[in-house]
Amino acid sequence: MIYRSTIARQPDQFRHTLEVVGTQLRDFDLVPFEKGTVVVTGIGASYEAAGVVAGELQRRGRRANTWRAVDLMEPGDPGDAIIVFSVGGRSIEPIAALTVHSSLPSLAITNEGNDPLSRTASAALRFESGPDSLPSSTGYTGSLLAGGLLIDALCGEDSFNWNDIPLIASEVLEASAKKMARIGEMFHDQRAIDCVGAISALGTAGEACLLIREAARVP
Repeated sequence: MIYRSTIARQPDQFRHTLEVVGTQLRDFDLVPFEKGTVVVTGIGASYEAAGVVAGELQRRGRRANTWRAVDLMEPGDPGDAIIVFSVGGRSIEPIAALTVHSSLPSLAITNEGNDPLSRTASAALRFESGPDSLPSSTGYTGSLLAGGLLIDALCGEDSFNWNDIPLIASEVLEASAKKMARIGEMFHDQRAIDCVGAISALGTAGEACLLIREAARVP
C-alpha cells in the first residue's frame, strides 16, 4: 500500500476497528490479565505501540513495563502476564518468547488474528486495520486503538469517548496537512533528528523516529 493513501483512510479504518475490537472484548476473559505485573512487547512499530500501552497502564495504576521481544526469549520471571503486539503475527522473536514463558497468561494483539502468534498465545485479539504500508501506519494506530480499548476493559472506562476517534483523526489529518510545507523547510537537509517523550509519549517518540528513519531516510 502507498503510505499517504494508507494514512488518509485511517478515520474509516478506526470506525471498523472500534466495532471489531469492542465486539471481541464483550466476551473476552480479562481475569488472567487483571492482577500482577504486565509485560508488554513487540518488534519495530509494534514495540513502540507496546511502550504507549505500558505507559498508559502505569498511569492507570497498573504495574506494567516494556520488554524487547529478544530479551523475553530468555528464561526467567519477567512478570505475571504478557501482552504482545504484532501486526502480521509472524515475527519469530515474540513467538519464541511466548513459547519460553508458556506458563504465563499471554495475549496476542494482531491485525488478522489467524496467525502463528495468535495460535501460540493463550488469548488473542484482532483489530482488522486492513493492508498496511511501509513504514507502518494503520498497523501501528490499529494496535494503539486495540490497546486503548483493552486498557479501559482492564482498568475501567476513562472519560475519553473512543467513538470520537474517527472525527479527531480527520481533524488532525486536515490540520497537519497545512503545516507540512513549513515543517519540511525547517527540517530540510538536517543530518539527524531527535524525538523525545516520557511514559506513553516515549512510544510515540519512538514511532516518530521510525517514520523519520524509514520514510524520510534521516537517522
